[in-house]
Amino acid sequence: MRYTQSHPVTLKDGTLAYTKEFEGETMSTQSVGIREFRDNLATYLLESEGPVAITRHGDTIGYYLPRKRKTTAAEWKALEEAHARLQAEMDAAGVTEDEMIKEFERVRKEDRRKRASRR
Repeated sequence: MRYTQSHPVTLKDGTLAYTKEFEGETMSTQSVGIREFRDNLATYLLESEGPVAITRHGDTIGYYLPRKRKTTAAEWKALEEAHARLQAEMDAAGVTEDEMIKEFERVRKEDRRKRASRR
């Protein structure tokens, strides 16, 4: 699965959200009332393939974001290809996985310090 673009969408409550397009398929938000959601909870929890906006009297009060159940063969293949490309780049640069992790941790700590100093 390849991410191609995102589309800004303004929801009924004025919230700005983004749908993501993967190889031409757009993930849309399904909107349901709170009673409908509660009465059919098992169905929404087990069968929803995209986000569900939960409404009460027309106002969005929450979202259910389902976790994808299984990784498809195409997704595994894409992950393996990405890993191979990353490994080739690391090998060409003479960088080890441990060095990358240390650098990531250093950058993350620095970023956290910067955000904390802005507060």
